[in-house]
Amino acid sequence: MQVQSLSRGSLAALACSAVLVCGAAFLRAGESGPAAKDSASTPGEVTVYPAPKGAPRSGDYSVTVGGKSLDVYAVKSQYGKPVSFAYCDISGPVEVTVKARFIDAKKVRSMSLHPLSMGIAARRTGNKVALSVRKPCSVTVLVNGQHRNRPLHLFLNPPAEPPPKDAIVFGPGVHKIGPKPTLKLKSGQTVYIAGGAWVEGCIRARKAKNIAIAGRGVFHATVGSSSAVQFDQCRSVTLKGVVATRSSAPGWVFVVRGCKGVTARNLKVVVPITPSTDGFNPCNSQDVIIEDCFFRTGDDCIAMKGLSGGSVIRARALRAGTRLDIDPATQPPVENITVRRCVFWSEFNNVICIGAETRAKYFRNIRVEDCDVLYHARYHRGYGAFSILPLHGTEFRDITFENIRLEHIEGELFHFRFGENLYGPESPGFQKFPGGISDVTIKDISVGRQVGGRRSTFHGWSKDKRIRDVAIRGLRYGGSLVRDAKGMGLKCNAHVSGVRFLDPPGKKPEAARYTRPDPKAGPLWLTFLSGFDGKAGKSSGVELRVQVWEPGSSERATLLEASVKPEKAWRRHAVNLSAYAGRKVVVRFSVGPGVDTRYDMFQWGSPQVVRLEGRGRKVLLDVAAIYKGSRKGVVSWPYGEPGPLGGGGMIRLHPSAGKGLSVGGVRERGVFMHPAWKDGRQEPVLLQWTLDLSGEKKRR
Repeated sequence: MQVQSLSRGSLAALACSAVLVCGAAFLRAGESGPAAKDSASTPGEVTVYPAPKGAPRSGDYSVTVGGKSLDVYAVKSQYGKPVSFAYCDISGPVEVTVKARFIDAKKVRSMSLHPLSMGIAARRTGNKVALSVRKPCSVTVLVNGQHRNRPLHLFLNPPAEPPPKDAIVFGPGVHKIGPKPTLKLKSGQTVYIAGGAWVEGCIRARKAKNIAIAGRGVFHATVGSSSAVQFDQCRSVTLKGVVATRSSAPGWVFVVRGCKGVTARNLKVVVPITPSTDGFNPCNSQDVIIEDCFFRTGDDCIAMKGLSGGSVIRARALRAGTRLDIDPATQPPVENITVRRCVFWSEFNNVICIGAETRAKYFRNIRVEDCDVLYHARYHRGYGAFSILPLHGTEFRDITFENIRLEHIEGELFHFRFGENLYGPESPGFQKFPGGISDVTIKDISVGRQVGGRRSTFHGWSKDKRIRDVAIRGLRYGGSLVRDAKGMGLKCNAHVSGVRFLDPPGKKPEAARYTRPDPKAGPLWLTFLSGFDGKAGKSSGVELRVQVWEPGSSERATLLEASVKPEKAWRRHAVNLSAYAGRKVVVRFSVGPGVDTRYDMFQWGSPQVVRLEGRGRKVLLDVAAIYKGSRKGVVSWPYGEPGPLGGGGMIRLHPSAGKGLSVGGVRERGVFMHPAWKDGRQEPVLLQWTLDLSGEKKRR
């Protein structure tokens, strides 16, 4: 973290700067991101594909890659504002510039680059951001942190492979499959959609072998409620490279039913309309690999189903002949499904769902690993980012979720539940057949924000149809390790057993050793009071931490770590700084969230740095100095002015006791800090400053 400097004022011995941090997701004007690696590498070659006349274009952004301008496409979203995307090929490191043209530069407070895990080197000026990209990837740009207001998805592909000699090739331009809007593939055929092509229609195959869809262009489904691409009972299927969109909902995008040996690589699905616009549906299929793909969908990004017998979504499906009493044991299984290195954005229901139709012999050996979730909207109560939702009794086992990073989710994290129906009587299930969920591994999952607090649900159906043997290790919220069900917000019913948290219980944070400065222990002290706003009675408590380190050092000393719950009076704390006399140090206050973050309205009362002098003391720093620094622009706010933060936190400085903070009717000057407000960010709120103690003598 960069520590800014405050010009010296009346306290000549003190250099104070304050910085608020709620996750390093935003770039402010003149601010740089991480230094790029391999900056001296030879620039990669860039291949640009001009958009054909007649394809929907976006005026929201202008994009250049390696000095070459890209055409930007537009698709409609459920929010009434367009979603933009652009694509090209790169062979190595490139410089990219993105300009947001739909907003005045003065109104841009941040332009964030996602996935955050990539650590892309970038610099923003006004409504323009420049970034350095080392290899092919997808990059999403958000302006002012707004997911629902005109984002850009930029797809930087590896160099395209040429089409096979006997391929069905759609070259640059707009193409409409017809006169019937369906192209049917036979064994050995490949559809190649070249860069710069816009192809409208749908593609089907049945009982075919060695078939493929490849290329760089856009496949746009215009087929009502039908799937854009559907392969039934096929073998050796390859899907790679293209961008898929559709003009209407409902309708799934890629569907493989009863197939074996399917590879989906570098697909980009951009369908931000709802409902029932799933991105990829392996149904009663085996040996499926989905890797290096991007999914922005209006429903499940990926839904693995046992779809034999038809859909249960609507009552009319029953009238059309859907049978509820099909024995899942008689239907092809869903087995050996691997999802890896993908980026997800779901507007509805789940990110990845196993179900809800589950008429399959079993669901087995399913792995989701090394993926990023940018956004998961919450529309149906109880659904999760990752869900197992059996509507039909069958077995689910050997399922792994590992090394997944979730930036912003609004529903539950994990939701495993046997259901009587999906939405109501119009979407019934059939639980008379046996089944169960077992041998599930949840490992190395990190959550940035979960709106409404931490929540997950495991609900079995009966004593004979249980959820059992779920191992959880390395689950983190905002960097804090979860060690038990309470820390995860996990709710289980009586038909769940064997849920194990494999990380050992941590040492419970202790209260401060000192409540008042002790002259025998040293002359330099940080003193403060802790308390909660009167409206915070429902808070589950917060985690306090005070850390000190020398600027530039990676070694940080934690001088106080305590769990604090609402009380009716201020609580005193004192932290000994005497060991840092003669040095310049950084002091950080941290307030971490509890289980339910909505009421974590914490207050630091009268923070001071003092030197003990005989029976008296001299104040070296108080909240007025910090407040003075904030009014000079020293405090950095991701959204411009002090107050609510876009990520959900809040901080306010109160330099006078008359209008200050109140606990038990007693007012104090201080700092109000809320680690999670509207947006439910699960990261600590941090306030830090540089303290110059170089003029203080060390105690002999």
